[in-house]
Amino acid sequence: MIGVFFLGAISTSITNSMLSRNWFGRKFLFNYFKDKKNRDDSSSQFSVDDEWFFINMKDSIFSNKRILLLGSGELGKELVIESKRLGLEVIAIDRYEKAPAMQVADYSRVIDMGDKNILKNTIKEFNPDFVVPEIEALSIEALKELEDEGFKIVPNARTVEITMNRDKIRDLASRDLKIKTAKFDYIYKFDDL
Repeated sequence: MIGVFFLGAISTSITNSMLSRNWFGRKFLFNYFKDKKNRDDSSSQFSVDDEWFFINMKDSIFSNKRILLLGSGELGKELVIESKRLGLEVIAIDRYEKAPAMQVADYSRVIDMGDKNILKNTIKEFNPDFVVPEIEALSIEALKELEDEGFKIVPNARTVEITMNRDKIRDLASRDLKIKTAKFDYIYKFDDL
């Protein structure tokens, strides 16, 4: 669920790049059409300009950047695919082997993400530029401490904590942000119904 935020940011970046006609967005399109050409010989040829953009992708803003994904399900797999298209190196972490995102990531590791020390040590070992929590079953305390140490958690640890707790999301939206929602109340005992 949390990975959706990052995937949306990546999509926005690609869209803005294409609209501004800069080389980053064009590289993305070039790869897409290059892959399509390999499947379909009837597609058009690429221009010298497109080749130049593809070759110079090594200088992209995402070159030499690492993203560590906490949770490696189907959504994580989509995030890995798009991240790799942007030139990021991807590490996929999950509780079980051969999770979907692990199959397409550059590196993978199976750990207990609920264990604060294991999670912190693993993240420090890989030293990623971005840490993206994609699941809720992980140690929030570890993320908060890592964020305080300078690691970039996307979205930030507070947001991850809120999204892990459905009551906090509801309270944030309706009470703190004053967004109109359906009427609700918390019931703790059957007799309160």
